[in-house]
Amino acid sequence: MSEKELVFSIFQSVSLNACRLIRLEECINIIYNALSPFIPASLLVCYFINRIRKKITVLTTAGNSLDNEEIEDENIILLSKEEYENTLFDKKNQIHLWPDYRIFPGVARHYRHVFPSYLSRLSINFIDNSENSLLSLSFCAKQSGLFNKTHASILAELRPFLSALMENFLPASPSEEPGAIFTYGTSQDDIALLRQCNGMSAVLREMEAVAPTNATVLIQGESGVGKEVVARAIHRLSPFANGPFVPVNCGALPDSLIDSALFGHEKGAFTGAQSSSRGFFEQAQGGTLFLDEIGELPLAAQARLLRVLERRELQRVGGERRIGLNIRILAATHRNLRSMTRTGNFREDLWYRLSLFPLKIPPLRQRREDIIVLLRHFCATAPARLGLSGSFTVPPATVNAMLTARWPGNVRQLQHAVERAVIRASMNGKSDILFRPEDENEDIPIGTEHQEEDLSNLDALNKNHILRALHKCKGRISGKYGAALLLGINPNTLRSRMKRMGISAKEY
Repeated sequence: MSEKELVFSIFQSVSLNACRLIRLEECINIIYNALSPFIPASLLVCYFINRIRKKITVLTTAGNSLDNEEIEDENIILLSKEEYENTLFDKKNQIHLWPDYRIFPGVARHYRHVFPSYLSRLSINFIDNSENSLLSLSFCAKQSGLFNKTHASILAELRPFLSALMENFLPASPSEEPGAIFTYGTSQDDIALLRQCNGMSAVLREMEAVAPTNATVLIQGESGVGKEVVARAIHRLSPFANGPFVPVNCGALPDSLIDSALFGHEKGAFTGAQSSSRGFFEQAQGGTLFLDEIGELPLAAQARLLRVLERRELQRVGGERRIGLNIRILAATHRNLRSMTRTGNFREDLWYRLSLFPLKIPPLRQRREDIIVLLRHFCATAPARLGLSGSFTVPPATVNAMLTARWPGNVRQLQHAVERAVIRASMNGKSDILFRPEDENEDIPIGTEHQEEDLSNLDALNKNHILRALHKCKGRISGKYGAALLLGINPNTLRSRMKRMGISAKEY
């Protein structure tokens, strides 16, 4: 068995047990028992450092018991942040490796009051965003020189998975003490959820860098990866956060109404225009306009959109007055817009205007460590979203199935699978949610896993997905048994794509 296979098997042993509703003490025991064949520690200590209160608290232990005299709160001298950084063996993964802590002066000064009889230490730390709270797992042995780089590399491989478990015990505020219960979470905003997803760390860094500017951002990624979640997070971190966030699904706009919907119209501008109307651009004044599925706009609409983006002003349909705009523009697409410019299906000048700062969101299959975080979040929020009462738990078999599933429909498909499972559990009067093979239906993605293929192949694949979905749903588009839900897209978006591809639901 390779080291990576070994690490994954350890993680499975931990996660299958720890993804249930458990206490911190149980979680630490599970981790210790899973790793004890590979890291020869006689003691695993989980402790919390509060830098604001200058206090260290041992929360729980596994393995050998820790005598009360091993720690004296009133005499502890915390390492400064500089000392702390200088003692890190692996800064990226926040791992300390001390064959004998006594040879490190700063550490010895700190640890002579913290279980000093354990000379060998191997620690992995989890730090909150303020860097004022630190939760640590410290593997300890009384024998000097017991831990080495191999043991540290195992922890480094495990870090994304352990982090998903341990960060649940960090307090919401650095002035608070850590919680003792591992739960499926409470309601949280998009930013908090993104910060828990280790597979999104690179995207998060770029997102937080561009958010304070007024730069246009193009969010790219397969259908269902969470492009709107990222867009809302950018809005909340931006100077436009106090203004509105206006999402627009460009693929759902009828061709004849695109100008009116985006730019507004004056009374009498066309038949049926009985009063003036503000378009989405005006509705977003002082805030953020999110143009989702921008690759679905026809070329004529792209040209008019480009003029508005360049001039930062618009004219309503049928109007003469120019209206200045003070808005942030975010756009998103699952398509390869660069390829579309080469085939003449997307304007190159608009592509350059939109792609000032591109953000690419990886598909869920490339960040499987996030599945547990998302599973916990959706399990917590599903009852309220669905109008159900009670709480639901995830048994080990379901966790294992969801960790190994392909998820071609990405996060949206995972969310739908959890919500379906919650409905089934509620219907049967059970609290455990179960995963069924059909929840991994391969017909779900629209334009996924084919981002680098040419446009003609992509359109053919998308059309085939739609046809198969309509066949399964007997022509039904919306509703609980409709093709839109199966495909994971808005019914209006599906109707727009069907119209563009010449597909009629009546045939089914």
